[in-house]
Amino acid sequence: MITNKVNGKIYIGKHSTDNLNDGYMGSGIIIKRAIAKDGKDNFTKEYLAFCDSEDTLNYLEKFYIKKYKAKEVGYNLTDGGEGL
Repeated sequence: MITNKVNGKIYIGKHSTDNLNDGYMGSGIIIKRAIAKDGKDNFTKEYLAFCDSEDTLNYLEKFYIKKYKAKEVGYNLTDGGEGL
């Protein structure tokens, strides 16, 4: 979960990596615009889950987008579970 410290909006996304410190802050177009506008230092990243399968990752992305209402009050445009 990426949180904008300026306005409190969130983005829920998934990322497959072996390097948790790779600087990745989401692939959504709106979150990218927000980071460009407010600056990367105004965003925090929190890991909500670690998964062993793509199916579980997709399920949890949908679950957390719904739980945190990230489409309604955040930067997510879709219900999640698709894409890379």
